[in-house]
Amino acid sequence: MKTHLSAEFFVGNRERLLASLKGGVVALTAYTEMQRGNDIAHEFEQESNFWYLTGIEQPDWWVIGDSARAKWWLVAPELSEITEAFDGSLTPEEAKKISGIDEVIDRGEALGLLRQLHRSHSLAYTCDHPPHLEKYYTFVLNPAPRELRELLERNFNRVQNCRQEITRLKAIKQPEELACMKGAINLTVNAFKKVHENFQKYKWEYEIEADFTYIFGKNGCKHA
Repeated sequence: MKTHLSAEFFVGNRERLLASLKGGVVALTAYTEMQRGNDIAHEFEQESNFWYLTGIEQPDWWVIGDSARAKWWLVAPELSEITEAFDGSLTPEEAKKISGIDEVIDRGEALGLLRQLHRSHSLAYTCDHPPHLEKYYTFVLNPAPRELRELLERNFNRVQNCRQEITRLKAIKQPEELACMKGAINLTVNAFKKVHENFQKYKWEYEIEADFTYIFGKNGCKHA
């Protein structure tokens, strides 16, 4: 499966989001990594709304948009030498190519930008966790969205959740998304066919799982 989404896809998503909002500033954050145990992190999975606007799959990035100028900035995280050595990092050039955003700034510059944007905007949008998560589940929520909201509340008169607007956009699939979905369906069907062909050879369930994992991994994907 070699279907990839282009930077134009994410550019279009940002344009449609700004068109659906009533002015103001938009600021979303990637998830941060969560501890699994001692010095080991859980496998990282990106916040889906941030990814929908940027295509960035690394933790701790931000995106900021100014509706008045229809301009966007990516905000790179501050990484220690140890983190860069062990986990690598996304360069500004790579981030620009993925997202279609032509300006990458650091956290210090981002704080100054938010203060500047407050002079012309009283309203900021961000994307909070769905309310039902805290009400019905006991797991620890990723802290990044809450921390960004608290930062925005210190800088803007009003902060609103734009999750609903992004959800509406995501509900209508674009041709690029449909192509990816068809590719995923075809890969899944082929994986089941391959496993079915070898079914008599299996003795244990983990052997079936291993073949599914191999087939999906070989094609740059993961199974559920």
